[in-house]
Amino acid sequence: MKIANILMFSILTSFSFAQEYSQMPGVVQNKMDNNKAAGIDLYNGVVTTFDVDLSNLQESEIQAFKDQITADVRVKNFTLTADGTKLILVAKGYYTIKDIKTYVVTTSAAIQNYSSVYSVED
Repeated sequence: MKIANILMFSILTSFSFAQEYSQMPGVVQNKMDNNKAAGIDLYNGVVTTFDVDLSNLQESEIQAFKDQITADVRVKNFTLTADGTKLILVAKGYYTIKDIKTYVVTTSAAIQNYSSVYSVED
C-alpha cells in the first residue's frame, strides 16, 4: 500500500509538471530543454512574473509584507501599490504562488486573483 501511494504521488507530480511545461511559451520550453541537455537546473535563466490582486492588506502590514518579499533571494524585483491591492513580482522560474501565499498568510490579506507568466531572463 505504501509503495502504491508513493508511485501515485510520483505519477501525479510528473503529470503536474508536464501540464505546466506544455503551457509554457516555446522559448521557455527550449531554454529548459537546453538546460536539461547541459545538465544544469531546468529553471536556470527562466523567470516567472506574477500579477496578484490582494484584498484586506492593512496599511500597518504593508512594510512588513514588503520586507519579507525583499528578503527572499528568489525574488528579482516587485512592485506593491501604495494601497496594497496589487502585487507584481518577478522571481526565479521555480517560484510559485504558494511562495507568495506564505507571506500573505502572515497578514490579514487575501489573494483575490492572480496570473503568472514564464519567460526567459534577458
